[in-house]
Amino acid sequence: MKKVFTIRKRKTPNLLSLLLALLFTGALSEVNAQQYLPRHYWTFEGATPLKDSMNASALNPAFYNGQYSITRGEIGNAMNLGTGGKAVVATNNLGIDSLFTAEFLFKADHDFNSTNLLNRRDNAVIIRMGYAFIQFTTNVINSAGATVSDNFVIDLQGIGRGSYSYYVDNNWHHLVFKYNSNTGQKEVWVDGQLPIGFSTTTASGRFNQNTTNANNNVFDINSNTSYYRIFGQIDEVALYNIALPANSIYKHFQNFRSGDHYSFAASAVAPPAASAISGPVDVNEYALGHPTYTTSAIDQLRSYPLPRYKKNHTLLANFDWLGLRYFGGEFQPGVTQAQAITNTVEIQRELAKNFNYSILVSGNTSTYTQYNDPTKFHGAWVQLANQNPQWPTGAITFWAQMNPQNAGFSSNTGYIENKTLPTNHYLKNSTGTFIGLSGSTSTTKYWSPAAPVDSFIKDGLTQKLYLQTLLNNLTRPLNFICENGEVIPKPSSTAMQADPSVVSDKGTTSYDWDSYLGNRKWKVAKAYSNQFLNTLTGLSNANYAEYQISGLVSRHKYSETRTINKPINGQIYATPDFYPRWANNWLTGTSAWTGWKQIIEGRYYELQQNDKLYSPFIAAGWNADEERNIRPAQWLGLLKALSMTGAEFFYTGYFNEAASYNPPNPAPSNPAGYAWQAAMPSYAQAITSRYEDILRNGDLLPGDVPYSVSSTNPGYSFNAGDQRKLVVIRKHSSLDKYAITGSIQPNSNMQGNAELEGEAKITLNGQNLQFNIRRQGSTYIYDNTNPSAPVFIQLDGWHEASHPSRWSKDFNLEAELYDNTPTNVAIKTQRPAGAIAGDFRNYTTYIGFTAASGNIVEYSFTPRINSNYYVWVRARSKSSTSTGVSIALNGTSQKTISCITDTAWQWYSLDACSGLAIAFSNLNTQEYTLQLTASSTNLEIDRVMLTIDGAINLNPTQQMCGASVATVTQSGPVSFCQGGTVTLTASPGSTYNWSSGQTTQSITVNATGNYSVAVGNGSGCNAVSTPIAVTVLNKPSALIAASGATTLCNGQSVALTASSGTSYLWSNGATAQQITVNTAGNFAVTVTGANGCTATSTSQVVTVNALPTAQVTASGATTLCQGSSVTLTATGGSSYLWSNGSTSASITVNSTGNYNVTVTNSNNCSATSTATNVQVSANPTVNVTANGATSFCQGGSVTLSATGGTNYTWSTGETGPSITVNSTGNYSVVAANSNGCTTTSSTTQVSAWANPTASITVNGPTTITSSQSTTLSASAGASYVWMPNGETTASINVNAAGNYSVQITESHGCSAISGVTTISQVNQPTPVSIQATGTTTICAGQSVMLNANGGANLLWAPGGQTTSTINATQSGTYFVYSRDSQGNVLSIDSLTITVNEKPMVPWISYSYVPNQSYQLTAYEPSSISYNWSNGQTTPTINIGTPQVLTVIAKNAFGCNSDPGKISVGDPNVRLCATPEMLTAYNLSDTTANLQWNPAVSGEITKLKFWVLNSSLINTVTLAGNASSTRLSNLAPATTYNWSVELMCSSGNYISQTGTFKTLGAALNCGSTPIHLRAENINTNKATLRWYNTTAQTYKIRYRPAGSSAYTYKVLTGAQYSTGSMVSNLNPATTYEWQVQTICNGYTSPYSQPAYFSTIDTCGYISSVSAINIKTTSATLAWGNTSAMDTVRIRVTNVATGSIRVIVLNYNPSNGQYQLKGLHSNTTYKVEVKGKCSSGATGTWSAPLTFTTSVLSSRVDDGGIFELVGYPNPTSDVLSYTFSTEEKSDYQLNVTDLSGRTIMHETRNAQDGENTSDINVTSFAKGIYIMTIQIGTETSRFKFTVQ
Repeated sequence: MKKVFTIRKRKTPNLLSLLLALLFTGALSEVNAQQYLPRHYWTFEGATPLKDSMNASALNPAFYNGQYSITRGEIGNAMNLGTGGKAVVATNNLGIDSLFTAEFLFKADHDFNSTNLLNRRDNAVIIRMGYAFIQFTTNVINSAGATVSDNFVIDLQGIGRGSYSYYVDNNWHHLVFKYNSNTGQKEVWVDGQLPIGFSTTTASGRFNQNTTNANNNVFDINSNTSYYRIFGQIDEVALYNIALPANSIYKHFQNFRSGDHYSFAASAVAPPAASAISGPVDVNEYALGHPTYTTSAIDQLRSYPLPRYKKNHTLLANFDWLGLRYFGGEFQPGVTQAQAITNTVEIQRELAKNFNYSILVSGNTSTYTQYNDPTKFHGAWVQLANQNPQWPTGAITFWAQMNPQNAGFSSNTGYIENKTLPTNHYLKNSTGTFIGLSGSTSTTKYWSPAAPVDSFIKDGLTQKLYLQTLLNNLTRPLNFICENGEVIPKPSSTAMQADPSVVSDKGTTSYDWDSYLGNRKWKVAKAYSNQFLNTLTGLSNANYAEYQISGLVSRHKYSETRTINKPINGQIYATPDFYPRWANNWLTGTSAWTGWKQIIEGRYYELQQNDKLYSPFIAAGWNADEERNIRPAQWLGLLKALSMTGAEFFYTGYFNEAASYNPPNPAPSNPAGYAWQAAMPSYAQAITSRYEDILRNGDLLPGDVPYSVSSTNPGYSFNAGDQRKLVVIRKHSSLDKYAITGSIQPNSNMQGNAELEGEAKITLNGQNLQFNIRRQGSTYIYDNTNPSAPVFIQLDGWHEASHPSRWSKDFNLEAELYDNTPTNVAIKTQRPAGAIAGDFRNYTTYIGFTAASGNIVEYSFTPRINSNYYVWVRARSKSSTSTGVSIALNGTSQKTISCITDTAWQWYSLDACSGLAIAFSNLNTQEYTLQLTASSTNLEIDRVMLTIDGAINLNPTQQMCGASVATVTQSGPVSFCQGGTVTLTASPGSTYNWSSGQTTQSITVNATGNYSVAVGNGSGCNAVSTPIAVTVLNKPSALIAASGATTLCNGQSVALTASSGTSYLWSNGATAQQITVNTAGNFAVTVTGANGCTATSTSQVVTVNALPTAQVTASGATTLCQGSSVTLTATGGSSYLWSNGSTSASITVNSTGNYNVTVTNSNNCSATSTATNVQVSANPTVNVTANGATSFCQGGSVTLSATGGTNYTWSTGETGPSITVNSTGNYSVVAANSNGCTTTSSTTQVSAWANPTASITVNGPTTITSSQSTTLSASAGASYVWMPNGETTASINVNAAGNYSVQITESHGCSAISGVTTISQVNQPTPVSIQATGTTTICAGQSVMLNANGGANLLWAPGGQTTSTINATQSGTYFVYSRDSQGNVLSIDSLTITVNEKPMVPWISYSYVPNQSYQLTAYEPSSISYNWSNGQTTPTINIGTPQVLTVIAKNAFGCNSDPGKISVGDPNVRLCATPEMLTAYNLSDTTANLQWNPAVSGEITKLKFWVLNSSLINTVTLAGNASSTRLSNLAPATTYNWSVELMCSSGNYISQTGTFKTLGAALNCGSTPIHLRAENINTNKATLRWYNTTAQTYKIRYRPAGSSAYTYKVLTGAQYSTGSMVSNLNPATTYEWQVQTICNGYTSPYSQPAYFSTIDTCGYISSVSAINIKTTSATLAWGNTSAMDTVRIRVTNVATGSIRVIVLNYNPSNGQYQLKGLHSNTTYKVEVKGKCSSGATGTWSAPLTFTTSVLSSRVDDGGIFELVGYPNPTSDVLSYTFSTEEKSDYQLNVTDLSGRTIMHETRNAQDGENTSDINVTSFAKGIYIMTIQIGTETSRFKFTVQ
């Protein structure tokens, strides 16, 4: 597209954005008749480039650390915007009241996107630009004081200045935004013009003039939000408080074009009429007859030029996913189903034959019953495949659409979709409740990654049935299976972590959550596919791939799922989807309609797995209205880019339906409008075949365009200076050789939206590279292996920008793109003299010839119409010496062009011998080969053209030469058997050029063919001989077929049969066709054919092997006792079969019988052994008896006797029938009979009980006093007898000296006597006592000494000291114990110590009398007096001079605090000085009041605070005269540092660092409560709260405000340390209240009074409940509604803190409200209050908390805005809710599934949560997609209209 003007182009650095703020100062300038001066004007010139040329405000980018640089611009210097945030400068008001103009120059760089160009901080003016719109928003105040908002949005999907492309073309543009709020006139001027539609009229009003609002003084350029940042340069920024006249705007544009700064003198030159910004579509981009087509889809395909694949390429066939039934015309008017079936067969035939597609034999394998019926679609396709085995085949499987009942299973849906499986197949939380993909509870069951795969195997077995049926009907292989997939969901990590079984399953792996989920998808998918891929032999070589196995992060993790797809030639191919659909959707995509960004995102992760190639699913458009769909040229350019990224082949989709495309839904639009979509992938792939070496042996270059402005991932494209220009490059892995493709991408189908051809300038390996690119793509090979002579080849120059039905029927062939492999042809590139390195915008690439032989180049072509074709050759002579070229078609009809002497390029077409134009007549639609043979190395060829236009004359001055005669003679017969030859000799001449390539006069021929020769006579004219036909007879086939195995065992034979002939001769002399052989040897046969030619077979080897010898050996005797066995081992073979069925070499036998074995050797020959006899004898029976009891005390015995045998051996080793035993044990005997067989008896148990162990335990001292006793305890037993006193208990008390022992008897009657224990007596010490050296009540930090008197062996508690004296520092009771030598306590004494808390460091606050003094006030809640360092003792003192003061507080218990300190400053007022007197007071656990010297002020105050030792600093910006602030949301018991900075134009002034610590524990005993507040107030009660305070008693007094009488409430107990409820209050009454504490006998003063008001009985709502809680709504219910006028509902999102308030005109008869627009799985807090007709307003009810359930309707892409809608389905209104980072406008778009826009509006969003509605009553029933877009970020929601 030609621009209106030309701009000098410079490279713009690719930097991130700068956020600038402009604050404007100065008085309102006058506008006179001669000049229109701006208030501010920045030209970025000179030593101070940020200075305002109007001497007002300099820019200050440092305020928000904005990054920028000053670079060369179009007019002197310009500002290049960088990566930082806004720059803000404080100044006076711009002074705009009702008039405003902003103008500037702007140049977008490659990363330019949605951009916040300029706005006033209060949003009075907002200027934005994005894809694809300009936005000019104003907010003014009308005469009624109401804000009037106007959001003027200009759509940029037109042409010229109405096209987004216009602004991102790497040129500078002049933009002016003008507004007159008096008239409401708003205008946007672009490059000196006001285009139609770039102005509007709004309601009148005036800008907010409130100068106390700092935001009214601030203008921002750029945004802190990443997707609103500017990327580019800005210059000549001027701001006016007038509406700049049109003539001045045009003059400033002329200044800009002339390279001058603005001239502000009035101009009389009016701007020109505006250029058009809209236009029609280009009819050339549509099929002939658009929009009414008379040519069917199949006839169109047959007319398209063929793709021109490189001969012998190895690219895989494209997969036909074309919706063939629709493509064939099913449901189209006048098309029967039979005709539709025929159409689909012919479409497939055309695509497979000419466009490198596989034949689709099944569009859904579940239609398996149709395969044997050619009257059905699938049966006809199977028949086509069987008839054409040369073409590959493909089938589509739909896991989601199968019916396992077909395979005999119970389910009629795929088990992966079944919801009745055992619960361990589904996601559940820890309570066993089913949950959804987000983790919320759900009534829908979702697949669990931990689910067993057993049931899903049934799906694979069902698919196996389908595929086996298909294979049964195919007579050739099935090459490719494509699974549609989309059945395995992707739950969030939150959902997975909520399921214990999933957590447990993941715990068995080392995966992260994404990898784990990907692995489990892989596990299920492989369990499914293995059932048919690994079991059906017909699929052993079939390729298999599943849809959407890709690196896109929204898919399952690619590194885990990639091997779901079978490797092809060792390479895994990812299968992403690319569905741009609309012209403006090509880059970023929308929802399911993916774009370039989604492809390159996936490529990044795919390439990390070294998967260089992939196979995307592609579809150009899904709209029934094809004018909305992307057009052929743009689509072709994009497909070439995909190919360059590694797309070897495509799954081509065809979607043109208006609704769901599954038959028999309503008929879609005419497929004739979409036939081109099947051809475009082949055109792109054919170009790929021309650089296949680089595709397979090269790498995709990352480029210099990042994936996004916030990502470091590569974008795999190169900055061509214009973001519409998409350039992608691959580099050969070992050569300096590149494949390059570039295209220009429009953003609409409007004719003129973007140019058809342009230039690209990129940087490749540090070198500038320039070349031409087109909308349909331009693909090149750049060969820089010889840097001094690089070669630049265009591969697709013949591609056109129009619809392929309109492409030329001629063949314009680049000479260098030949289809054979000549040996002596060189490719060279010529550029104009003086062209800089890398500039290939104007070049000629041609071929030359390096030798007289091997100089034939061939070009294949296939006409699409029957016609005569005329040949033109663009050639030249290298050195003015005459040269020529011979031209032949399919090796015949040779013509000659001679007399080429011009060294400049010329077109030639005359046959030098006949003088006529070279033409080939009556060519039809088959493939032809054009052969060009150079007559000498002096010839160079640029292009060859075959045209059907015989009247064309490209060179009227061409010459011709005379003719000659050529004949051929033969040396012998020209028909002979293979192996023979004949010599052909040409008639004499000066040169010879045989059709077979030789250049000698005679040639020897050994192959069938027609041989002719072109004989030159020396004049440059060649004569061509009549062809000689040479026939080489085929030898017969000589093969031997064996009737069976040719390796025999001795005694076997095999029949050998020769292949068919007329006679036979075997190597053993036999002459029959078949012989029988039973001896070893090599057998060959000579076969004579009917033409007399003979052939001898290779030898057939026959081997005869000997039989094995079968032998059996036994491991021992074969006569056995019962229970024994013997091992029989066979030898002599490699395998064995025993008579008992065993097949091992050895068997173990334990029963009587005869055993033999059949032995087979390695040659499979067998022999059977003789039988081995085994005999088994019975064992004896043995019994054991005892002569007495087998249990006795230690010292007894018993005799055991055995019977039943002849010999006996006991377990003790003794022999004989009897033994005597006297110890505990198990005894047995082995008895042997006369056969030597033995039996072991059962065990006899003998128990010899041990006598007990007798001992005494002393429980107390063994030395006692006369008043003491001790306890003796016996060890365990059944009975006891003590000596000397005869006691019979287990324990006895002893209080007298003596020797003690005990006899113990155990339960069996066995007894023992203990040893003697001696007890003695001694005298007792005096009792112990404690004495304190001082008072027993002390303050914290003090101590008291305690002394112990008397006692012995002292022990203190707590503490454990053993000294007589200790120091006590803690409150509590102290004990001392006197003990005997055994540690027994003899006496105890105790003393209680009380430690009172000392006060906190007192808070110091102050007030200020300017230039006089400060009034300091000390306060500490528990203190009763204060002592200042200057001697004053009152809490408040006045200080008038600078000095340092400290103050100590004393509480009622006499304890002093640590000192508080303040450095008092000079009381005189000072501007711009260092802040001082930092102090913190009125602290709580989460808040603090901070104060600094009010005598010091600046322009801006910044307060910074941070946690001690933390690097995270919080900043609060305050007015320049601020001297205090209150901080909240602090952490309890935490030390903070803080400082104050005053910012002035003279510099910044920073205070010293202050410190404070928030409260953590309760206030000390005796403190007066602080931080009083009232909560939960209703009509007659309230909860009164204060900060946690230590006391035994709390006393509240309260009264109605103004009353003298208090009501008291006394509370006892620590449970009231933070407050209590008071009741029996009066409604609608204000109360004053105070509280005091009583602690340790001290009563604190009352607190400062606090106040609260009870609510009116009318307005109070006592309780709220939630019912019918759903995903995005809940019904609220409440009572007590009488007399209410309105109801307010406050809804808080607990997670985000966002609040919205709903006001209802309340109906007392209906106490409910349905709350809509909620988020799923989100917790909300709801409060309600009423307002009565009397005017009384209640307080908020007690909070109600509830959580919404999981969202049941799938949100395709919640995006960053968390979009949800309700109800779904709906019939009238759809409410929706979303969240944003800041206040902004958003685009609301609703489309149906065909992509047709149903609704499009621009709406305004607030910061935080937003709720709005869509009225769908006019929508037809169906499914719709709602999209919200802010910048490039989008969120989508799918909903249904009933």
